[in-house]
Amino acid sequence: MARHHYIPRFYLEGFIDPASTGKPKVCPYLWCTDLRTGAIRRRSPANTAKIAGFYDWDGLPDGQLTLEEIYQQSETRAAPVIKRLAAVNLDYSVKDKFNLTMFMAFQLTRVPGFRKLVKIGLEKHFAEETRRYLDNDTWLRKSLEDYRKAYPEKARGLSTASIRESFRTGRVRGVPNRPLVFANTIHNALVLAPAVFATRWTLFTTEATGGSGFMTADQPVCLRFPGARRTPIDSEKAENPDLEISFPISPSVLLVAHQHNEWPKSRRVAASEAANINCGMLPVVEKYVFSSHERLGRTSLLMWSHLQRNVANTHVQLEG
Repeated sequence: MARHHYIPRFYLEGFIDPASTGKPKVCPYLWCTDLRTGAIRRRSPANTAKIAGFYDWDGLPDGQLTLEEIYQQSETRAAPVIKRLAAVNLDYSVKDKFNLTMFMAFQLTRVPGFRKLVKIGLEKHFAEETRRYLDNDTWLRKSLEDYRKAYPEKARGLSTASIRESFRTGRVRGVPNRPLVFANTIHNALVLAPAVFATRWTLFTTEATGGSGFMTADQPVCLRFPGARRTPIDSEKAENPDLEISFPISPSVLLVAHQHNEWPKSRRVAASEAANINCGMLPVVEKYVFSSHERLGRTSLLMWSHLQRNVANTHVQLEG
């Protein structure tokens, strides 16, 4: 079974530890920090952020693009734009912005954490629709009659009461198949893309030496709602004023998509502000943080531990 990247290799290569390059018999690596176990390991970009069979789709019609091919096309178009932004080249065209917008929308929705949310949402929808149909006695009797005609042996012993009981006890439930999950994943990306494209972009730059700088994670595109309650993203509106999106480009460059008229196209930030930005990314991380220095990995573990203690204290206060 093939192992598929849920974060592109070319993107991860932008976070390689400089100390690992140009050495004989040393494969360039980045630092992978597991927030759940506390382990910090060196990993090559080729062997990072991969899951076996992640995009496998049995029964795909001939001639139809696979999910991996859709993402690869987007990566090819976005890679030159990311390379220029990493060099703090702000001379990008409307086409460049569109290509990077699509990459960011796909990247947000292709990771394991987002796929898990899609599955949960579909299962909830299935459960609600099932309850609605099971409450419709006329529909249920008619459906059972049709099933008996089509499959008399399988329908033996079935009744409307036994069907309701099977769903009520959870012995039978609706489970979304992979094609439906994949279709919803792409749909969510297409809903998000117009909102991203309508934003203004600012490049945050910082010094990335001695273990400072920006890190990335298994959810590199981070939706933020600073100073406001989380609101649904409306793809039909030209602006979503409560929305900010942060996307690390390299250890020294971070792209922020926003709606602030007064923000410049580029902004230099101190190491302390870069650390705060890194900390703000942690709540959406599924498991892994990727960085160009081991020290950033250790810092992320300390910040993660602090966040977890704050959450625990909040629960204690609420229960009290």
